Amino acid sequence: MPLLSRISPNADNLLLIPLSARINKQKMGKNKMEETEEFVNKDVGQELKQLKLDDLFRLGKYAALVSITAEFLILLQLGNMFYMMYAGVEPGLVSCGPVNLQNFTHRKDRCEAFAQAKDRYKCTPELNIQFNSVSSDWNYICADVRQVKRSISWQMLAIIPGAVIGGQLSDLYGRRRIMLVGILCVMVCQVLVYFSPDLLWFTIIRSITQLFNGGIIAIQMVFTVENLPKNHRFWLTNLITWSPNMIVYALMAWATQNWQHLTLLMAALCIPAWIFLFFLSESPRFLIQKHRFDDAKRELQRIARIDGVVVAEEMMERVVESERALQTQKKKSKYSFIHLFYTCRLARYTVALAFSLLTTSMLNYSLIFNMEKLSGSIYLNTIFMGLFRYGVNFAAIAADKNFKWLGRKAVHGFAEGVSILALVLLITLYVLDIQTQYRSLITVTIILVLGMTTLLYVSNGLLSSELFPTGIRNLSFSFGQVFSRIGVVIAPQLFFLADFWSPLPYITLVVIASLDFILFYFNTEETKGKPMPDSMPPREQSWLGRKKLDQELLDVEKKTENN
Repeated sequence: MPLLSRISPNADNLLLIPLSARINKQKMGKNKMEETEEFVNKDVGQELKQLKLDDLFRLGKYAALVSITAEFLILLQLGNMFYMMYAGVEPGLVSCGPVNLQNFTHRKDRCEAFAQAKDRYKCTPELNIQFNSVSSDWNYICADVRQVKRSISWQMLAIIPGAVIGGQLSDLYGRRRIMLVGILCVMVCQVLVYFSPDLLWFTIIRSITQLFNGGIIAIQMVFTVENLPKNHRFWLTNLITWSPNMIVYALMAWATQNWQHLTLLMAALCIPAWIFLFFLSESPRFLIQKHRFDDAKRELQRIARIDGVVVAEEMMERVVESERALQTQKKKSKYSFIHLFYTCRLARYTVALAFSLLTTSMLNYSLIFNMEKLSGSIYLNTIFMGLFRYGVNFAAIAADKNFKWLGRKAVHGFAEGVSILALVLLITLYVLDIQTQYRSLITVTIILVLGMTTLLYVSNGLLSSELFPTGIRNLSFSFGQVFSRIGVVIAPQLFFLADFWSPLPYITLVVIASLDFILFYFNTEETKGKPMPDSMPPREQSWLGRKKLDQELLDVEKKTENN
């Protein structure tokens, strides 16, 4: 291994001295060391001026540790988000006394027959249970299952303040520290869920769990991205994502078969997540933002030692100084959510993306929280869904690289168009009242829609980053996530529309998706291959600036008329 590896700042490795070279320093002659130092000062001095903080991270042991930690954290997040897909599943009615309830095609008719049989025969229903949920354990059947779905909405609502509080605390006290506290709180709450005596306490404890989970969700991606090499962030974050963990979580649910055992298993998974995170360093970017420059240097040196290299002192000083100057520049301009509506164009972007994220979450979670209505095993359906979504992710990556014309809007339009057509097919089957004969087709169609939602999330996320100027880019992402969480809150209630008419939930989704298709197409722009905007639009393009300009033109016209 050479003494010095000097590669441009755009590569993975930088001006790094291998650790073995430092150990062997005493073995080298004085002249040789002087030649080496002269080489560094002369040949790489110019490159040092261009280095940024991102250039200090490389694809090595530390990136592997960050990736493993991210995997445990994502499984923890997904487990809490999808927990009620199993814990809230409605059991199937088989019979009650002499009445065979499987003879009824529609859920509404089946529930009416069950109510009559229960009153007449005082019978205990025989249930078809795939997973021992709170619905089956506490006898929330038919009309009573509304209380379970309402519980899901309350749990999902808690994520919104959790994300806001967690994000704010992480900016004040550090990403790693707040996540360590959040993981411990989630673990304690998951153990307490096991002892829930009724649905009320179950909802309260689960809502507190989701409050902390929301904070972890808000911080984890930022922390992970800040600690990965920039040239490898895209494929690593697509490799370690929610889709493959759906498969892992389905296997966890299958192994436990019970809502209480599943929550204990999730609590146990908090332990490796906490341990791996504990041995990681705080984000150097956060430390620099808080003007803790010595701490940032110390953490960067620790990361380098884990990777088996030593960062040249001169490079460290230049990078920290560069980041310090950048932070000073950023502080000169402070922006708020109001600036997302600074101009007509920015307002159109903001509304279109927020509504699209709302629509995508309603599509995704309304179907996920009603997986029990599909034919076949709920575990296998979840595995197939995870595999399909993962395949869609990789297909999208390959298509993005191979087809230059395939932009963000095209991907969004394709995914939403396919979803609308699939939902129209479902509506047709229900209107014709032939859904029983085509249950397998319905299952495949719903999994197809769930696969398309991953493309919608990705395209919305990319456009949220690429349409907005640097100063309000994070604000646009946060604003969109609020609407995404609102969609998650609404989603569990959507399928109760089927009590009025079976196809009504799918009709509602088609209407909302069609509105999103139109709104998105006419109010966003293609960004693929274009540089991201760095500065805010000039004041003349703002709402106030345009009004002032119009007033000035009006004054000029009046003066002209008077003359």
